[in-house]
Amino acid sequence: MITGGTLRQYIKRNKISRLKVIKKWCIEILQGLNYLHTQLTPIIHRDLKCDNIFINANSGDIRIGDLGLSTPMN
Repeated sequence: MITGGTLRQYIKRNKISRLKVIKKWCIEILQGLNYLHTQLTPIIHRDLKCDNIFINANSGDIRIGDLGLSTPMN
């Protein structure tokens, strides 16, 4: 499903220089965090970094992963 690997790996391989692409990724990451934070029981990721953000190379979509350290807030 995630064909591009982590965001760190993808950037190293492809040398992204288009500001428009970077802005799109930032917006998608913020939308994902907003989704987690606005659930009935909000979830805090606690380990967000480029190694925990995955990219679909075909579409360029971003996914937040590795929720192992996440914490539900009461």
